[in-house]
Amino acid sequence: MNPHTHHRRWPIFLLVLVLISFLVRLLVSNGLQAAASPAIIARAQPTPTLTVAWVQRNPGPAAQNAPQTAYDPLRDELLLVWEDGRNDPLGVVDSYGIQYNSDIYARRYNAATGQAIAEEIAIAEDGEYPPGSGRYDNEQRPAVIFDAGSDRYVVSWQTFPDSVLASGDLHVTTCNDVDLRSFHPADGSLGEVIEDLAWYTSPPDLISPWGVYYDWSCQQDPVMTLLAPNTPLVLWHDHRERYERGPDGVVLEKDIYGQWLAGEERQVEEGFLVSRRDAASEIRLPRYQEHADVAGEGAQRLVVWEDERNSDASDGHGFREIVGRFIDFEDGALRAGKEIFIAHGQEGDGPEDYRLLTPRVAYLADKGVYVIVWAKAMHYADPQSVTYSLVMAMIDREGDMVQQPTPLADTCNHRMPVHDIACAAGRCVLAFRKQDLILYARLIIPQGAVSTDVRLEEAAGVYGYADIQPGAIRGDEASFFVSYVKGSEVHLARLDTVLPTWATPTPSPTLTPTPTPPSCGDAYEPDDAWEQASPFPLTTASQRRSFHQPGDVDFVRFSATRGETFAFTTNDLASGVDTILTLLGPDGVSPMILNDDDPFHSPASRILWRASQSGEYFLKVAQVDAAGGCDMAYTLTIDRIPPGDSPSLLYLPLLIPRPASAD
Repeated sequence: MNPHTHHRRWPIFLLVLVLISFLVRLLVSNGLQAAASPAIIARAQPTPTLTVAWVQRNPGPAAQNAPQTAYDPLRDELLLVWEDGRNDPLGVVDSYGIQYNSDIYARRYNAATGQAIAEEIAIAEDGEYPPGSGRYDNEQRPAVIFDAGSDRYVVSWQTFPDSVLASGDLHVTTCNDVDLRSFHPADGSLGEVIEDLAWYTSPPDLISPWGVYYDWSCQQDPVMTLLAPNTPLVLWHDHRERYERGPDGVVLEKDIYGQWLAGEERQVEEGFLVSRRDAASEIRLPRYQEHADVAGEGAQRLVVWEDERNSDASDGHGFREIVGRFIDFEDGALRAGKEIFIAHGQEGDGPEDYRLLTPRVAYLADKGVYVIVWAKAMHYADPQSVTYSLVMAMIDREGDMVQQPTPLADTCNHRMPVHDIACAAGRCVLAFRKQDLILYARLIIPQGAVSTDVRLEEAAGVYGYADIQPGAIRGDEASFFVSYVKGSEVHLARLDTVLPTWATPTPSPTLTPTPTPPSCGDAYEPDDAWEQASPFPLTTASQRRSFHQPGDVDFVRFSATRGETFAFTTNDLASGVDTILTLLGPDGVSPMILNDDDPFHSPASRILWRASQSGEYFLKVAQVDAAGGCDMAYTLTIDRIPPGDSPSLLYLPLLIPRPASAD
């Protein structure tokens, strides 16, 4: 056979094989499509999910109550705090009065496994005053936050004033104040107790209806937020001068007050009045304002509460509505902002009348909205017939209603309402009691519920005091931690969520063509998310970068060893560039320190920071007004300062400018 003839036959043979292969694949494909069920096709696409990763008991020698948690992204752990009855003669908790002796305890937990890390920590543990009197300190209702900037947990709680108890000057009007203490996980140490956050003394001529001097301002139910590194804010409802009347003759009963601290120092002597009649004055509102909650980031927070001002009834028995007020922390000062009327009640004794209770608020940073959930109590005048169901609304940073109050389906409960909400990474998780005896969780995105309700535990029981906090965020996954009471024991659960990016509905197409992004990105693009952050080489002091298109942000990652000091700066800013520099924790999301303007080189930014833990951290650089263009360049510099040359660390406050809004 001629070898040349043999090679000429190969192309024809290969062509035949290709045609046969194509026909076979076409027939098989058609057959599979005809046989495939909708369920098989659906499983091929990811869907948002909510699952219980673990549940952990927190056993103790007596009753436990009112649990709260705070997440530490530096160590991937959390601190659980609770009210504990081990030192009470009857082992009880949550009982108001000087004849009870509950205390505040805490325990650290590994966020990945749910295992306890160390022994219990006695945050507040006091006894009889004076010894043998049978009258106790009774610390109750703890609140806790983690401050990454100072690497500490901050715990507050309500308690009886030591000075009054020690002197034995006790009578029917003796009431609580709010105390605070730090816990440092690096060495397990506790800070000194800061007593009486209101720092308030009643007038000497203030006499109660019982004919005795009213001795204290009665601060209760603290909640907390972090305004800036080393700057916690505590809020509470306050019975201050509750027998007085306002300018309209209506009795003044409870108000929402707060105190912020710079390090360990109280900043407002008699407390900061939140529930004021207008932003410009400190005139108190009539009747009851209580059960506050707070959320937000940057310079702004939203405080929400139950409000009885419009009720004809008083002494806590009237109908209630949900009200909020923005507060701003700028230039080292706390200021009252716009008041928001969130939801109205309906007063009366009929079956259609209702009151609104227990608002809980979370901030969804991705959307710039506050998510508020509260309980609607129907038949509230008849304790035997009352029912509770949940309602949700959303408000943007300017106070506009993004979502009107909307009932949440299948949330009915005949016991007192138990619910809390937390938001992170484009999603929120609601923990709530329904069907009276079971605690559930629900995954929510701004467009509505996207998961079926998940039971935290299979066994029915009396579940109460639910608190939920966000944890680690990894790509499209985010964890949340729920602390709650089952019977008389605190339990802790981790919930894992997955929200694929494609699952968020995209806006409807418009006739306006989408502009093509400029092709002038710097050498480090894409770096618009922490997952895309490139390492900042230790041998490189500076990188020239740019905001090459509107909305562009830049992320970098770097390694730090405990004790090292760093200076992060932006400089050589092109015309129109005004940077915001944020130091983020190892999860790439949790802000540790944020600086808008370096006081000495505005509008450039500067952060000085000493690493309290070794690990990998992130920097985020953004343009203040989100403007962008090929010529909007800047230089990012990371300097390691040798030991011994470290200046006094300047933790610049979390400041995000926004347009001022009138009250």
